[in-house]
Amino acid sequence: MAQYLSFKKSFLVTAILVVVLGVGVNSLTLDAATKDIEAKYPHVLSVEMYQHSWSHFSPGDGIMITEVRGTAKGFKVGESFYVRGMYSLESRTDAQLHVYATNGEVDSSQGLPISKGIGTFEREFTLTKAGMPHVTFYPTKSGSGFGGMYFREIAE
Repeated sequence: MAQYLSFKKSFLVTAILVVVLGVGVNSLTLDAATKDIEAKYPHVLSVEMYQHSWSHFSPGDGIMITEVRGTAKGFKVGESFYVRGMYSLESRTDAQLHVYATNGEVDSSQGLPISKGIGTFEREFTLTKAGMPHVTFYPTKSGSGFGGMYFREIAE
């Protein structure tokens, strides 16, 4: 738990630097891209992140989901979703980020390549069978996930 809290603090500091200082961000491009995403996914979903016993991270690894938007006001089969967040990868030199739904199915472009360090991600998917959505690290060649963050809608 202490490891997760430490990771969460470092993410918060990084997020503040990116937002306040605009580190590596072109505001005109960001505004146009944000408007496109808001038009395509008009509903902001309130979600909470959680982990299962099989989804824990190695030291220095982590995923934080900062935004989930959808074409509907909830996780419904046949609807599409946009997930934005940050990651920290320290246990390997590279990996892939996948979005899946345990006990369900998604349709998406999988395998966003990432490199060691801290970075951001954006993933889009369509829920084709109800399940537990998550963003998870996978080895670049093949193999099982090695740390993931599940997310679910919070009833408002």
